[in-house]
Amino acid sequence: MALEENPEQDFLGSLYHHLELHQEQKGQFFTPYHICEFMSEIQYTDLSADELLRGRRYISVNDPACGAGAMLIAFANVAKKHGINYQKHVLFVAQDIDRTAAMMCYIQMSLLGCPAIVAIGDSLAKPFPHPDNEVWCTLFYHLNQWRFTTGEAGEGQEDGGDMTEDGAAAVTLEHLPENVRIQEGEDGQLMLRMERAS
Repeated sequence: MALEENPEQDFLGSLYHHLELHQEQKGQFFTPYHICEFMSEIQYTDLSADELLRGRRYISVNDPACGAGAMLIAFANVAKKHGINYQKHVLFVAQDIDRTAAMMCYIQMSLLGCPAIVAIGDSLAKPFPHPDNEVWCTLFYHLNQWRFTTGEAGEGQEDGGDMTEDGAAAVTLEHLPENVRIQEGEDGQLMLRMERAS
């Protein structure tokens, strides 16, 4: 609910630090969100969304020490401000040596609808893709996986999947829990909506 009210924050990372769960001996010092936002914004200095995507299906962003995902969350929000639908045209790759931090990143990437791969492992000794890494992929990665491969699946279709009569993509999701549904916002962004547990 916090990310629905304000998607421009590292909610779990802030909570993690507020509860003093971070481990300084592991070098856990999460970057404040406003710094992440600044670092993401400077990637777009003079380039428009069309110029960034010219000749390619997607852009990618990688955070090898992702923590709870503040840098990737900021990148998603800045991409949206610059007219890039991050749910379709950005591949997020994250890695962290700490399992709890990486899983917080996975949760936030999932809730924001980011096509993301989150690896748990040492980025220096075993950078992704390394067979020893534990890897988690978000639902939106699986929905958009054809965009990030060189295969022919989805080729020639802007949105992939089966096309409806009005030209929109129809994606069928089976086995979603009863309290989860996908809703499209006014700006075309998809959101996973979860009813509050009783």
